[in-house]
Amino acid sequence: MTWIFIGASLFATNIGAEHFIGLASSGATNGFGVGAFEIASISILQLLGRVFLPVFLASGASTLPEYMHRRFGGQRIRTYIA
Repeated sequence: MTWIFIGASLFATNIGAEHFIGLASSGATNGFGVGAFEIASISILQLLGRVFLPVFLASGASTLPEYMHRRFGGQRIRTYIA
């Protein structure tokens, strides 16, 4: 999977009706501070990728539930994730 598909997936997951209606209205009323969360999410997602991606890849897991099962094991984590 290439970076463009991953980026588009993250963008599509993060966007919704509140962005088009709610944030536009709040931004017009209150100023730029309303969008600061969206701007900060860029650096936070990069930081999380740099910290957790090497750990995730080293485990050999391909999904988050598989990683959690390998990391914590047992039946409890399988029940919790289900």
